Amino acid sequence: MPDKLDISLLYVEDEALIRLAVAQMLKRFVRELHTASNGEEGLAVFRTIRPDVVMTDIRMPIMDGIALVEQIRRIDRECIVIAGTAYSDTEYFLQLIGSGVNHYLLKPIREEQCLEALQKSSETIRLKKELKRHYNLLERDLQLAGNLQRQLLPEADTGRKPASVRTLFFPLQHVSGDFFDYRWSENRRFLQGCLMDVMGHGLSAALQVSALSLLFRQSCERNLSPGNTLSFLNAELVPCMKGESLAAGIVFLFDFFRGTLDYSAAGGGQFLSLAASFRGFVRSPGLFLGVDSDTLYDEQSMPIGPSDAFLFLSDGFHESFPPRKCDAGLTLQQTEDILLELAHLETRTDDASALIIHVDPA
Repeated sequence: MPDKLDISLLYVEDEALIRLAVAQMLKRFVRELHTASNGEEGLAVFRTIRPDVVMTDIRMPIMDGIALVEQIRRIDRECIVIAGTAYSDTEYFLQLIGSGVNHYLLKPIREEQCLEALQKSSETIRLKKELKRHYNLLERDLQLAGNLQRQLLPEADTGRKPASVRTLFFPLQHVSGDFFDYRWSENRRFLQGCLMDVMGHGLSAALQVSALSLLFRQSCERNLSPGNTLSFLNAELVPCMKGESLAAGIVFLFDFFRGTLDYSAAGGGQFLSLAASFRGFVRSPGLFLGVDSDTLYDEQSMPIGPSDAFLFLSDGFHESFPPRKCDAGLTLQQTEDILLELAHLETRTDDASALIIHVDPA
């Protein structure tokens, strides 16, 4: 064999002559070899060196091979285990099934049989290491993409009249399928914004979010109404999505001089109103973005007044929001506290984002 396999191996065998003979053979096959005379000693060595592969006999004193394998699996689910067994070990063999043994060798161990098992083990280890390397690179890229996505979102705008804007952004993974943005008019009479939720998570959804971000800013430059903004976004997105993904969302326009909120929704977009005129979720019909380029979106309007608050929420929030909480006594601070609790639930299965508009007191 020209090159040794690049693996570390722990060989456990209680019979000294067999252990010595097999160890001499194994030294020719692997880069690093350690031996032990029983399961208890083998477990101690395993804890110290954490080998790539463990080859163990089954019938041993103090701790047999079955107990050793069970202990190893509690420590390491990835380590490859090869069990040596004789034809007479039927009872032990049945116990080994499902215990986490990767390969079996019939005793007495033949060189060809042993080498084949080690080569398979070595290839499995190589593939796992390669997969882990690619995963780590992807994880790094996703973290960078997530940081960039977060930097592109608008910052909060508080302490200025006629309203404050706060945001919440909690991706399920590193990158999110949620998107929100807002724009003030030069004299701060108008506040136009949106919150969009692209179906799915991860990189593909984030790429579509990037397109939505650019398109929304183009719509703001054209001073489009909420309904026309959705129609514009939809017409541009249909060729890109090609039925593979859809987006829901809502576009809004606050007119603080007239005291109105105009809005238009796609895919069942909704928002939570904590206003004097209405308290609860405001739902508006509308086809998902990305289905039909000719879709038109209706606009609706409601009055706004001093101290009113409006929370535009993605699915990760509004689908989990307790419906009975929207009572007359619920304050904005209590609502935001609920959202933060929902964002940190371990059972959360979707991106969670919020754009919160709070009208100043008179």
